[in-house]
Amino acid sequence: MPKNSKVPTNDFVRPKGISETPRLPSTKRAISRPELIEEFEKASNRRLIVLCDIAGSGKTTAVLEWVNTRITLGDHIAWLGLTTDDNDLNNFLFNLCDIFEQLGAPFSKNTKNLLMSAPVSPTKSVLGNLCKAISSFDQRIILVLDDLQSIKSSTVKTAIEWFVHNAPASVQFIFTTREKVELKISRLRALDQVFEFARGALRFTTPEIRTFLETQLMNAEFTNDDIDQIESLTNGWPVALQFIALSYRQSGNPDPRKLITNTSGGLFSFLKEDVLERMAKEDANVLVYMACLPKISPEAVTAMTGLQNAEAKLVQLADLGFLRVENSNEFRFFHPLFHQFLENELAKIDTTELQELRDRASEFYLRKGDYQNAMDQLIKASNFDKTAQILETEGMNLLRASRIQELSVLLKKVPKEVLNASPRLEMYWIWILFHLPHTDIAMRRLVTFRRKVRNGQLTAERLGLSDDELETELRVLTAGVLSANGRSALARQSVLASMRALRHRTDFKKGTLFNILAYSEIILGDVSAAREASRLGYENHKRDDSVFGVAYAELLAGVSEIELCRPYKAANSLRRGVDYVIQNVGPGSYPEALLSMAIAETHYGWNQLEDAESVLRPVLSVVRESGSLLFLQRAALLEAKLHMATQKSKLALQTLNDLEAKGARSFPLSMRHCILDERVRILLANDDVVSARIALKTANIDPDEPSTVPVENLTIGAISAQLAKSRLLIAEGRFDEAVSTLEVLREDAVARERQMTLITIEGLIAIALHNSGARLKAADMLMETMRVVSSEAVARSLIDLGPEIASILTDARDKFRLIDRRPDLMTYCSSLIRSFDARPEAVTAAPDRDNTGRVPSEPDLLEPLTGREEQIAQLLADGNTNPQISKELSLSVDTVKWHLKNIFQKLGVSNRTQAVIALTGQRSFLEDEF
Repeated sequence: MPKNSKVPTNDFVRPKGISETPRLPSTKRAISRPELIEEFEKASNRRLIVLCDIAGSGKTTAVLEWVNTRITLGDHIAWLGLTTDDNDLNNFLFNLCDIFEQLGAPFSKNTKNLLMSAPVSPTKSVLGNLCKAISSFDQRIILVLDDLQSIKSSTVKTAIEWFVHNAPASVQFIFTTREKVELKISRLRALDQVFEFARGALRFTTPEIRTFLETQLMNAEFTNDDIDQIESLTNGWPVALQFIALSYRQSGNPDPRKLITNTSGGLFSFLKEDVLERMAKEDANVLVYMACLPKISPEAVTAMTGLQNAEAKLVQLADLGFLRVENSNEFRFFHPLFHQFLENELAKIDTTELQELRDRASEFYLRKGDYQNAMDQLIKASNFDKTAQILETEGMNLLRASRIQELSVLLKKVPKEVLNASPRLEMYWIWILFHLPHTDIAMRRLVTFRRKVRNGQLTAERLGLSDDELETELRVLTAGVLSANGRSALARQSVLASMRALRHRTDFKKGTLFNILAYSEIILGDVSAAREASRLGYENHKRDDSVFGVAYAELLAGVSEIELCRPYKAANSLRRGVDYVIQNVGPGSYPEALLSMAIAETHYGWNQLEDAESVLRPVLSVVRESGSLLFLQRAALLEAKLHMATQKSKLALQTLNDLEAKGARSFPLSMRHCILDERVRILLANDDVVSARIALKTANIDPDEPSTVPVENLTIGAISAQLAKSRLLIAEGRFDEAVSTLEVLREDAVARERQMTLITIEGLIAIALHNSGARLKAADMLMETMRVVSSEAVARSLIDLGPEIASILTDARDKFRLIDRRPDLMTYCSSLIRSFDARPEAVTAAPDRDNTGRVPSEPDLLEPLTGREEQIAQLLADGNTNPQISKELSLSVDTVKWHLKNIFQKLGVSNRTQAVIALTGQRSFLEDEF
């Protein structure tokens, strides 16, 4: 990721403790302004200092002068000069990390790897890590965001707002801008933590004007009238004074009255007549030509102008005051407005000459491998065809490396003319969109693109592809977009058809197809097929050296092995993937986060809760912000399970609520049913049978209707829905119905080797049999299950079934003692039974139930409900709307709302849904109604 920080510098040695190189000009070019420094010092205890004034008002120089005084007091300075490139969130975050890395922040390298590899910018993860790193500094840090007016992106503004409000108290922010700050900082204003310099506060006073000119022009003499005249013409505007000084040095005795207006236009007119036209033509041409360079170096100037003594010429122009020395091989115009003036002059030269100039600059950057600047030059020269050619080549390389963010940045920067010159770039956009949270847009654009190919608007020749290559590309894109949109069955069908039909397949595309197939098979529940597809994906991506393809294949293989109840094999595959990613990308990357999330699942299965949490916690926010739906769901479910394992059921439910709130529209039905199963498990663990029933009905699953899902359609989602229903049937004492439902699931799990699911199914069957009085059958069922559980040590799969399983484990242990004489299995059963005894809520026998099979629970209200509130609460829990409650109780709707507000307050909830869940979890006074 390229850096774009523009920092005012000269050729002095960098002071200790300052990032990048923001330094004051040399003493010959700057004057001390103690009164201004004093104003800064008065505001030094505020969180934020804002300087808002016109271009050339001296904001940057003023800040530089003050921060250099703070360096001597031990403060650290982090300086980021913002440009329009920073409107890309990833670019902004990368540059922000970069400047703190130069201060010695220990996190940056890992965070940069994450930014380069994640398909979606993990903003809070990056800024959270940054805050943590900053808190380790003993000294105060002053962060300067220079030229804030360059930021127009709402996402970048939001990131800045978050950082300002959440950074450690030791950080002070300084914003310099030409426009009003459009950030949400009202809370800081209310706390008197914002200091804003008034417009015009930086203008030079009469004594400062004299001091400035005499310092700049050692041999010049100025009368009071001269100073008064200059002040009236410039109004103390610092950049105007700088340009007058430049004119004096150039011509010896200019007439300041030529500075007609105190505006940029007036300055430019003055510069043209009094500076540029008085220079030697060769020097003037070099200055104008250099205006097209993003960074001025002797090598670049030679490539553009043919000058053989370019370095000497640049040093000469620096001595005259036109340039500043950036470093030993780089120069900068002395002021941004002077650069803007030269760009205006550059636009006036002959079009053919200007195009040739930019073509030479582009060739120079291409030789350097700087594709971004090469394309910028070609675009400005209206050479859109060549720009498209570069982007096609570079874009495919970025796709192969899964560097989606960088490709997105490149495509966003180019004008429509470039996209029109290469329709193939539309295919890149589709690749990007289905990796991002825009899968529906990707689908629409893919349909449009395929239609154009079908009706002949787009041909393989026009796209620069062979017929086979085009068909391959379309098939891969189609399968990927279908998979990302949750249409796993169609995605699988598309991949299989592609494998049979396509002759031209690169290793990268074959590997991608196999990975898409593996992902789809996991969703569809055929984990054996997923494991085989991921193996083939790994082999093809390994041959192609596609790092992220290999990592993703290892991830899918690991997830498949977990589902097959082979956690040791899963862990080996996942750790091998982590090692491969770290070796090729570095630590902290996005694929490493996904792999670590799956590793945490293996620890959880082994009941190593602390290890699972320690692995999951650092990567959880990354997966939340950037993960695909499948891995976002798995991470959230694992987090909820960890909360439940440590008796934090409210947090577990909140985790599921947050997950559904984030992906309610985008989650396919199968994933929503997986979430539903976990929700029902949590509710029933809290003896909240009514809420579990409501959750099922809300998901359009009627627990009172027999199951109608054909065995061949038992996807992972359908299985989860039936598991949730079976849990409720057992809780309600409908044991025969539960066993009947679970037996169908058991047959399917056996047929498809879904051992982890089979453990849950058989455990639930054992509970249903035991509670119905068939203790021997229950023990027999659990004995079979225990042979698998003990061999892979996946104790958690049984523990999560709840304390009811403990008494069945006791029976199974006794049968192992009498029949199998397996001391290892007896010991393992005993250890599991002890794990329940160690839990505060654990019991070794099923709790007493009423004739409905439910366990009553007592209300746990902050305050008791009144009689009227109990009536309204009962109707609310029954699913009635406010008008329905109003009609039932002959109350006005406003009165109902008032009572509901009081009920919410007493329940400690904030909305209707939370109230229903809370009420149905403490229904002693409503119980008889269900």
